[in-house]
Amino acid sequence: TCSEKKSIYQYLYLLISTSPGEHDYDKTFGCQIFEMDFEKIVSRTRWEMQFTQYITETIIKNEKRLNNIDVKVQINDSTRQDSVFGTSTIKKRALVNVYANLASTGERCSFSYILYLGPLSTK
Repeated sequence: TCSEKKSIYQYLYLLISTSPGEHDYDKTFGCQIFEMDFEKIVSRTRWEMQFTQYITETIIKNEKRLNNIDVKVQINDSTRQDSVFGTSTIKKRALVNVYANLASTGERCSFSYILYLGPLSTK
């Protein structure tokens, strides 16, 4: 067994890291951020707002154990070095912070995730 917070953390990770249509049991399960994965970022502010909106909408729709949900997204560049091939890649690094109250107790809690974009990954 695990705590309610740990269960929510794991469920939010699954929700954020799943593309809609990926699961047969519910084609709407997942987050639309995958639609933005290869999109050229013209305005970082607008892009962050859309990314935040997609995550917020999917959490509100799917995670009923949370209320008063507030999502913050911070985007920056991350350089990754491939030691085998000796190449460098620059990816967008998204720090996602989810702040909310537990519906069961009203306790304020937060959950943090790091995603890399182009293509979307966690490492």
